[in-house]
Amino acid sequence: MKNKKMIIAIVAVVCVLLVAIGVAAAIKMNTPVFQSEEEMSKIINGKWMTGNTDFDFIITIQGDSMIMEVVNGAREPEEYHLILVPEKGYFYTDTNTDNLYKPVMQNGRYVIKTDDWTYEKVE
Repeated sequence: MKNKKMIIAIVAVVCVLLVAIGVAAAIKMNTPVFQSEEEMSKIINGKWMTGNTDFDFIITIQGDSMIMEVVNGAREPEEYHLILVPEKGYFYTDTNTDNLYKPVMQNGRYVIKTDDWTYEKVE
């Protein structure tokens, strides 16, 4: 009887560990870590949009600068200097260090996510 309880306990612990490893792997796969700023720049350079309504944003990234504008043009485009953190898989602007932009894989394509928005690359 003792052996049966011990085997059940070991199987339960192994199952919990396997589930934890699977969850950690899934999270790690969606948040890429880049080898260098150049590698990260290759992914993020270009034009990105949150959508196509009057209230959506467009960001254009080139090197270490980003221009943000509103789709309907109701506001003047603003230019920001980017701080790339490739080893942690995100970047931010020099004026707002709290708003992290994270390039992640979603449905086989890169998107850039913030706390509030998801930007998709414009082809």
